[in-house]
Formats: sequence, structure tokens, C-alpha cells
Amino acid sequence: MSPLEVLAGKWQLMLSLAVVFVSGVAVGQVIFIANNAMAFRLLDWLDAKRKPVIQILHGLLYSRHGVAKAVGFIFAVNLLGASFLQHSLGGLIVAPPFIFLFTGGLLISLLVRRYPERLLITAVVAPFEFGAFMIAATGGVGIGLSLWRGGATSLAVHQWAVLFVALVVPLQVLNAFLEAWLAHRQFVVQDRPWPQ
Repeated sequence: MSPLEVLAGKWQLMLSLAVVFVSGVAVGQVIFIANNAMAFRLLDWLDAKRKPVIQILHGLLYSRHGVAKAVGFIFAVNLLGASFLQHSLGGLIVAPPFIFLFTGGLLISLLVRRYPERLLITAVVAPFEFGAFMIAATGGVGIGLSLWRGGATSLAVHQWAVLFVALVVPLQVLNAFLEAWLAHRQFVVQDRPWPQ
């Protein structure tokens, strides 16, 4: 079974995850238009957990072989922390991936409002990063639904593994290279100030 066949069989789940993410982006824009001070307070609250990660990334980019180190760091954080723990394992209880994708959309929507210089990096990276999250969530929620509804759990685990290995890992590798290279170019080579 190819990963595209798996996704085709779960197109409704994939579509619902994408709609949730886009809804988060839209809600962020509405909140910003309605009250940008409140929007930035919400951004500060949502972004607080990312600050230690950003600080580590900042240090890596300015170190020797910084881009290579940053690629490894970004890949590990996005693959293990987000794709595997939040979206795949979180899918076992079904709701968490939807919450993470909505708040992710909300976060990047508000982030580019406060830091317009991040728009290029976000526009290039987000399709790969959040696409991988949605694919991981499709597999994880598929396992969760099979557990809760009494479906073929071994088939769902196999489908998740196919999606994870064939699509999620390559997308996160590509994302890590793009994000590290663009961040290095923008903040180290061009010496633009870091947003945070």
C-alpha cells in the first residue's frame, strides 16, 4: 500500500485537519483586526513555549557549522516533538492533533503580523512543516479512531508507519534544510535583527 493510497483512503480526515489549521490562521487574522493589542498578548502566551527553542536555534546558527547543526535541531524538534508526540501519539485520543493544528495556525498568523520579516521564512517553510504535521495526525487519528470504534488497529498502525516513513520524515528533512538556510541567510548573513 503506497502512502498516496493511504491518504486517498483518509482524504476526509486529512481535509478536516487542513480546515482546522486554516481556521486557526483565519481566527488569528480576525483577532488581529478586532484588537491587535489583545492579539499580541495572545501571541506572547502561545509563543512562550517556543522561546527556549528559538534561543537554542539562535545559538546554533551563530556557531561553527551553524546551518548543519540547526538542520539537525529543527529536524529533531519537528519530527520527534511535533510529528511523533503531538500529532501521532496525540491522535490516539483523537482531539489533540486538531487542537495543535488550530493553535499552530493561530500562532503563525499572529507571528507574521508582529514580525513581518518572518513572512518569507513562514511562507516557504509552513507548507512542508504543517503538511507533515497533518499527515502524521492523519495516521495517528486513524489509529485512535480504530481503537475507540473497534476497527482494524494493526492496519491503522501499518498505515501510520507508511505515512510517517514515506512522507512525514522526508517533509521534515526538507523543512529543516529550508528553515535553517533561510534563517541563516536572513539573520546571520544579512544581519537582520531577530524577531525575539
